Amino acid sequence: MTTKNLPISTPGVLVLPFNFPGANAATAVARARFDLPFPAKLLDVQVSARSSTGTDPTLDIDVQAGGESVLDAEIAVTAATVTHGVIATDRLADEAELTIDFTIGGTSSPTFNDVQVVLTLVRI
Repeated sequence: MTTKNLPISTPGVLVLPFNFPGANAATAVARARFDLPFPAKLLDVQVSARSSTGTDPTLDIDVQAGGESVLDAEIAVTAATVTHGVIATDRLADEAELTIDFTIGGTSSPTFNDVQVVLTLVRI
């Protein structure tokens, strides 16, 4: 999936990277949390991890607005690749509280290293 290309004259396009450096080894609700300061349309959510360790490690990432997922399904991360989510709810309200949640699974101390989540928004 690719991010929709908007005309160059479109105002208010934002690319928000969230970096989680080092070894991410624990499931965490609201690994990142912030209030959106304006209404926006969500254009893309993409995730990546530099590497992973453990036996059959899994990392699923969800983005929520006001406690409800904005994705059709959590994004399953594969190390060393960029994966795009399928957006279910693209309209985000002014002052919506956004969270990024991690669910990590596997055996032998699974970790995902240097995780990045990138949100692409346009102000509406």
